Amino acid sequence: MTQLTITGLSIYPVKGCQAIHLDKMDVVNTGPLYDRQWMIVDANGKFISQRTHPKLAVIVTRVYGGLLEISIPNHKPIVVIPTDEGSIIEATLHKTTLQTVEQSVEASCLLSDYLECDAKLVGFAKDTTRTVNPDYALPEGNQTLFSDAFPFLMISEESLEDLNARLESPMPMTRFRPNIVIKGLEPYGEDHLKRFRIGEIVFSVAKPCTRCTVTTVDQDTGVKGKEPLLTLARYRNTEKGILFGANIVHDRPGIIKVGDIVERM
Repeated sequence: MTQLTITGLSIYPVKGCQAIHLDKMDVVNTGPLYDRQWMIVDANGKFISQRTHPKLAVIVTRVYGGLLEISIPNHKPIVVIPTDEGSIIEATLHKTTLQTVEQSVEASCLLSDYLECDAKLVGFAKDTTRTVNPDYALPEGNQTLFSDAFPFLMISEESLEDLNARLESPMPMTRFRPNIVIKGLEPYGEDHLKRFRIGEIVFSVAKPCTRCTVTTVDQDTGVKGKEPLLTLARYRNTEKGILFGANIVHDRPGIIKVGDIVERM
């Protein structure tokens, strides 16, 4: 049996914005440290994503010393001091309503100008938590922040290679915004993994990941197209949607690194 290894790790501190690629990932109760810790909402509190605002893809973020730095094209970076206290904004993320707090008036104004809508940068309000659907969580439960539904998304290099062999123009892994990239599976083998260990952490596959139009956004330019969904729909379409990658949950905090062995269980 081929040995599985981690070949890539990424976080997305502000939901919808550009990835930060890591050599080492700190894993906490809610998933990767700082992953989707902040989110942008509209005037009605509904989350804003690349589905409707693809140019989010080119907003660069950095986290250092507990501070968030946001860099928007043609504007100097601004630094945000995170807070969990202030006026409550009821934010809607898919079917979930969450208590959030605006993080920075300056950041909200800058994002509003860039996105050409009334936008606010928000974080979780004090004592607010979000649990994973118990149908897919471990018995002791799992938490996440502003991810779509799960703390981790994992994809194998082999799945992307198979897809790229079917596309006229191959695309990079960044299109699919995974947290963990692994190598050593057969194409789409992540669909069938059940449990595996990386270091001290045991991960479980909750379900295959259904994909949306975010995958059609070029993560370097913020330009939206039609692929890869057109091609994926020809052979990865199910009654639940188009599948690519796996949503996973974890049993404890810890550290994982590029090059770590992924041990099947």
